Amino acid sequence: MSTRQPKPVQSLLLASRYIILFAIIGSFIGAVAVQVYGFWLAVGLVLTMVRTGVAIDVESAKSISVSFVVLIDFFLIGILLYIFSVGLYQLFIAPDTELRGVASVHSLEQLKEKLVVTISVLLLASFAVLVVDWHGGWDILAVGAGIGLVLLALAALRFVGFWREEHLPHRINATPPDDAH
Repeated sequence: MSTRQPKPVQSLLLASRYIILFAIIGSFIGAVAVQVYGFWLAVGLVLTMVRTGVAIDVESAKSISVSFVVLIDFFLIGILLYIFSVGLYQLFIAPDTELRGVASVHSLEQLKEKLVVTISVLLLASFAVLVVDWHGGWDILAVGAGIGLVLLALAALRFVGFWREEHLPHRINATPPDDAH
């Protein structure tokens, strides 16, 4: 009984998947940094509101709203980096790792889906900041149309992905037909 040794190229390719650790660690560090910075921004914002005594008027409400929506943007970017980091880890390093919740990823398609949804929410939140801070004019129309086109493209990508999964045969890990030998 002989044990089959992997070919040198196969061994190299299997080991090279650990190059992805740079992306995993980098995006995880980025996620932590953005979350911590967002937390400090929130604390600073609340302390400033308490210390200065926020006036109850429309302009103050707009200013506070914009500040908190920008804060939401920060946290969404941190979440995006975290999902990306955990997804890459699950796909390339430890595919048998079972995580619960949003971070659980079993395919590159699932990771892309989660990233598309998060980016869509991030774009909408960014547009909300612009709308709240808007002072009139037609420039908001161009920004809204641009974001709308990006969201439309993302929706089209999702649709194509769903269609492809339903209608095209899966070729990966498929066994060849018997008459192909």
